[in-house]
Amino acid sequence: MSDGARGAKRLLPALLVIIIALASFLFFGVFFRDEMPAIASEIAAAFLGALITVLITMMLLNRQSEAQEQLLAKQSEVQGELLNRQFEADRAREMGATFLAQKISTYDELMNEIRSVMVKGTIEPQDTVALQIINQKIALYASPDALKSFSRFTAEFGKVAVDGEIDEEERDSLLQLLADLSVKMRQDLGTGGELDPVEEIEIVASVQGNAKALSMKTTEEEFLANCEGEEVEYFRRVFEFLKSQNAQVVMGQKGFSIWSKGKSRIRCYPTNVKKSIEILNKYMHQPTAAKVRELLGPVVCARIQDDKTYITFKPAELPLERFLELIALLTK
Repeated sequence: MSDGARGAKRLLPALLVIIIALASFLFFGVFFRDEMPAIASEIAAAFLGALITVLITMMLLNRQSEAQEQLLAKQSEVQGELLNRQFEADRAREMGATFLAQKISTYDELMNEIRSVMVKGTIEPQDTVALQIINQKIALYASPDALKSFSRFTAEFGKVAVDGEIDEEERDSLLQLLADLSVKMRQDLGTGGELDPVEEIEIVASVQGNAKALSMKTTEEEFLANCEGEEVEYFRRVFEFLKSQNAQVVMGQKGFSIWSKGKSRIRCYPTNVKKSIEILNKYMHQPTAAKVRELLGPVVCARIQDDKTYITFKPAELPLERFLELIALLTK
């Protein structure tokens, strides 16, 4: 009810009071004279009393109606506020569920793309484009920690993508970074609750350990067993030299690599693998590169392409003494 209507409703009893007062004055003036019969005065008094009773009852009912209207209005207002809050809560819950579903879908898409690249062992232009698109989606949904971890992964992925092939060491490196990314995504999805730094390190180490355990690394004995002819003795002496030099050797699924200063400098494969021996051509300083070419000799140097990541040759193309000298040069 509007304020004007309420005012008019409140004014009505006041008008009735005025009318009753005037009527009472007339009644008293007319019916309570000495010459009027007593019965007339009693009837007038009874009528006036009844009229006053009706007026008081109307005023009380009017007040009660106003109180009820105010109560109903307040209840309607409170109910409307509760409905609005419920609507906002339902809307926020629905948006949260949709956001979480999109986040899970994006992470699944990322893992599927990485799995595809890892399994085939090569990186094609469309793989890079796919990750670039996923990167945009991750920017929309991922947490800051997951974004930082993904940035570290893509930085390493970009280095690996230069030659379009993923070797064993590069796969291991990517898997180590992927382990950290997986844990960050796990936290972002809210599975398992919050982790303290120690628990996070333990879980990352566990995932990395699982990746290593499933990598099926070869051994020195298995490597030599897969060699043929003179290469058996060639690589046996290489292993002896590496042990004497305390060189950092990492066994892979098929071959092994010789590391120095955080990079895989030399990679060796048994006879049944086409690659044979590879030397990292990138990141090599000019004086070292010149010495390497001198040790490799003209036959191997004739095949060197500066834009290629590795220099490849077979044991038969390089005498053992020169190869050992080459190892010492690149690992010092």
